[in-house]
Amino acid sequence: MNIEKSGRSMMTNVVLMAMLMLSLFMNEAQAQSFSKILAQARGGNAKAMVMAGNAYLYGDGVAKDPAKAFYWYEKGAAKGLDGAQYSLGNLYYDGVGVKQDYAKAFDYYSRAAAQGLPEAINNVGMCYLTGNGTTQDFDKAFACFKTATQKGNLDAKFNLAECYYLGRGTAANITLAVEMFKELSSNGVARAQYDLAVCYQNGSGVEQNLGEAVGWYTSAYDFGIPQAGYNLAIIYLNGYENGSYAQEGTKILNDLAKAGYTPAVELLKQLGQ
Repeated sequence: MNIEKSGRSMMTNVVLMAMLMLSLFMNEAQAQSFSKILAQARGGNAKAMVMAGNAYLYGDGVAKDPAKAFYWYEKGAAKGLDGAQYSLGNLYYDGVGVKQDYAKAFDYYSRAAAQGLPEAINNVGMCYLTGNGTTQDFDKAFACFKTATQKGNLDAKFNLAECYYLGRGTAANITLAVEMFKELSSNGVARAQYDLAVCYQNGSGVEQNLGEAVGWYTSAYDFGIPQAGYNLAIIYLNGYENGSYAQEGTKILNDLAKAGYTPAVELLKQLGQ
């Protein structure tokens, strides 16, 4: 018997057993914690109602059950809690635990927004931007994004930057948009990293720089934005760095195609692969 190998194996088993016991302990603790939260929610505690809704929505200490999440968010919303109203709006918007209803989503977002919740203000802006649940109104969307940005919401700041870039609800200001994309990109906002890469690739609001574009596309792709990987692959296949990245470009396209990203599938067909 190889004593060293056996020792490593035993140590591995001990570690795995310890991890299993810790996991079981944490699961039990979460279940006990959830029981207390549920009891408080049943007793009329509005904050506990939101916590119960969160637990059912994400499976934290209890099996996932979107319908029960909806039930508790609705209870909390009826008590006027902004977090419950916001979460209920999300369920209506996405059709999770309830039939999708943009109008009701907009209503609950608006209730939470009226109480000053930044996330809700941003989502009211998104409804105005898309026309989902209300009449499309770029001016109102811009105003919402600006207000939520002033309250520190990064999603709203990104949406505000896009409004400046596209001239929605305000005069177009690509230079300002790029500066905002840079700030957001440095804070790890993947969508801003993608937009910043596009700006560097096309020379929009900034001096054209393929190296910067590649860097930000790479970061956005690492964060899970497929379009960033697709654009990166095209740059590589178009002779970036004298064609030294062509093989990597093909690999990215194949990875995207395996993940079901249609543009990558179609491009590989055009390339005969």
